[in-house]
Amino acid sequence: MTDDTHAIWRFFNPLSKQKATYHFDTGEEEAVALIDAINVALAIGRPLLVTGDAGTGKSSIARGVAETMDWRLMPRVTVTSRSEPEALKAEFDDIQRLSDAGARETKDLAIGEYMRPGALWQLFNPQDALHHWNRQRGGAAYKALADVDVNTPRVMLIDEIDKGDIDFANDLLDVFDDGNFKVPRTGHSVTRDGTRVLLVITSNQTKTFSDAFTRRCIPVQLKAVLRPRALKIAAAHSAHVASVDMSLSALTVEQTEKVLDAVPVLAGGGGYSPAMVSDMVQAAMEFLAQGGGTLDGVLTSLKTFFHRRQAVANMTGGF
Repeated sequence: MTDDTHAIWRFFNPLSKQKATYHFDTGEEEAVALIDAINVALAIGRPLLVTGDAGTGKSSIARGVAETMDWRLMPRVTVTSRSEPEALKAEFDDIQRLSDAGARETKDLAIGEYMRPGALWQLFNPQDALHHWNRQRGGAAYKALADVDVNTPRVMLIDEIDKGDIDFANDLLDVFDDGNFKVPRTGHSVTRDGTRVLLVITSNQTKTFSDAFTRRCIPVQLKAVLRPRALKIAAAHSAHVASVDMSLSALTVEQTEKVLDAVPVLAGGGGYSPAMVSDMVQAAMEFLAQGGGTLDGVLTSLKTFFHRRQAVANMTGGF
């Protein structure tokens, strides 16, 4: 499929396939499938639901979209077993409100003064969120949101949604329908401000979602790649990085083989993470350019770091 015949791609005008594949490289067929899914999600305003084993690079997609298309990357939401879906709409500081009520000897304190707009409110309508956020209580988060250009498209990652309560995803169906919702306890209606947004949701497939939830998402699955494909990814990424940064030299075939030997195989021996292959290649190129020693010495250090990172991902389901 070429750029000239890729209608949705052309309409939304991401950067070239070469630049996009640099961020999402899982091989030509898989890269095109991923970018197609992203563009469909954008076209119809639905979340992108990314599934796959730990280490396949699910969590890097939102950042990749932001970098490739020069969009605003909003703060990441990491779901845990203690996460409350309503907190993605708004949070309330009831403890501070109770304390202030005691100090002022009154119960008549507006709940809105103790409200923090949630991540989804900030994503879909940052200006409205700022308007309903007490500046004095907002702190650094308020200042960061104030810096958001409301005309710049935005991307947000909700990571590992399957770690939430069994009803976590279903409790957000109203948001996933059209991005509009009512704020709990205040009844304020939040509507999209018209700026394009992409909501990326990841899952390690530890739970089965309801049909109602999956119908509201555009699904795509990331897979590990075997060594022959991983070598192609490493070589392509090396060539691309060298073409963008003239201070770096592309790896030779022998060097590429050595770099891949240092990349940890994913849990279960299922292959390599495309994202980790690309990261290892770029790290090796940068170390060599800085005179960091021989490739073997550089890879010894990098191998330790990447194996520790993969061990954490295997335990937590992350990366």
